[in-house]
Amino acid sequence: MEWSHWSTRTDREDGFDARHISFDGTEIVDRVFFAVRDPLWRTVPLRMTDAREQTFADRFVRTVTATTDGPQGVDVELTWEVTPQTLRIGARARALRDFSYARIGLCVLLSSTDYAGRPADMTDGDEAWTVDLPDAIATRSDDQPARSRAFHRPFRVLRTSPATGAEVVIRFDGAPFEFEDQRNWTDRSFKAYSVSDGWPFDAVAGEVFEQFVRIEADAAAAADAASGIPRVEALSPAGRLCEVAVSAARFADDELAPPGGLADLLARPLPAVPSSVRLAVNGAVHAADAESVAETSLVHGEVLQAARTRAPDARIVLDPIAFLDTAGDWRDEIGHYMACVPADGPRERWDSQLAAAWVVASVASAAPHAPSALRYFGPELGMSSPARDVIERFARRRGWSVWRTNAVAPIAAVALVSPSGAEAELVVANMDLDPVDVRVHGRQIGLPAFGTAWVRVPSPAHAPVH
Repeated sequence: MEWSHWSTRTDREDGFDARHISFDGTEIVDRVFFAVRDPLWRTVPLRMTDAREQTFADRFVRTVTATTDGPQGVDVELTWEVTPQTLRIGARARALRDFSYARIGLCVLLSSTDYAGRPADMTDGDEAWTVDLPDAIATRSDDQPARSRAFHRPFRVLRTSPATGAEVVIRFDGAPFEFEDQRNWTDRSFKAYSVSDGWPFDAVAGEVFEQFVRIEADAAAAADAASGIPRVEALSPAGRLCEVAVSAARFADDELAPPGGLADLLARPLPAVPSSVRLAVNGAVHAADAESVAETSLVHGEVLQAARTRAPDARIVLDPIAFLDTAGDWRDEIGHYMACVPADGPRERWDSQLAAAWVVASVASAAPHAPSALRYFGPELGMSSPARDVIERFARRRGWSVWRTNAVAPIAAVALVSPSGAEAELVVANMDLDPVDVRVHGRQIGLPAFGTAWVRVPSPAHAPVH
């Protein structure tokens, strides 16, 4: 969808979300979407029923309607109204029956890649405060510093700017909103959503929920969009490649394995100093569409960094690193968190090219941070699946030198150099639904959606790095 200074992707997955919202070619908001969350915080799927667009002299309007099936029944109308300087998103939902829920409303995602460390002015009525959006993963635990508490404080107006320089103002109407650092669950974003203290709530048939988000941007401050074919090359060494394997779903008794993964580890004091920490990494906690799952792999390095703030001397293993075909926490039959993949969870995409690219991006993100092991999916992973092939390739290169690269999203890449320095490879993955071209050591390589490539290159250990 493009109009005046604005552009956004509405052609991804179910078409109900606005993704990669850009102003004059600079992305300012990662995603805006409407969500219904059940009492266990599982996302209730939306099914689109209609979409229409209207163009006027002074504005462009897109209206989408959708409904949900199952206990949390709602009809939803979502409207994007675009003028030269503003994008206004409105959501109106009507309960079809009585039901319990945790949250209903709009969510706004700001990319942590673009906004981490950036100053933000926040207001709620007459109160105003300034906070730096967190560099390190922020939690809600009571022992967090004042800046973390300020980040989580409810607000109605946000003024900030991404690293690219565009000035952005976001206004929220209908309810106060608050931030949550989604990197706790490996989503690469800061999420703003309507305050939901005191959940679960009870909806009554016919009840109406209405919210509006208004986004404004300054054209003069927007940076030029990048152009040309990206060139991927090795930059600097970052340790040795650890064990990379298919998860065996067997775990040691002496490991600290918090059921809720990283968020669980960070949210409470440790009873004792652990010698080994095993973290389950769920790539589809909040969303299971391919693009959302793909982005989570880019946060696995930050997961390791955050874990070390709690257990600096421990052996840290990410196991299992996986995702299911449906969104939600991994829980047992009575709703308790699990540090393993539920046995009955749908996992057809484990055998897809998405899973293979996800492993490449995960290793590229995590390996430079010295994990003791990275173990993916589970014994059910297909013997001839692309993901198993990628995992086994990495396994054969255990002990090789890991080099960081200059790759930026949607490209993920890691360079590997043999112990003798005689062999070197760049492993590249396209983490997007659109095909991309990259240039590796003078070669142009076309990567389809979630495509991967293993490219032999001259060893950076034998030459200066420019």
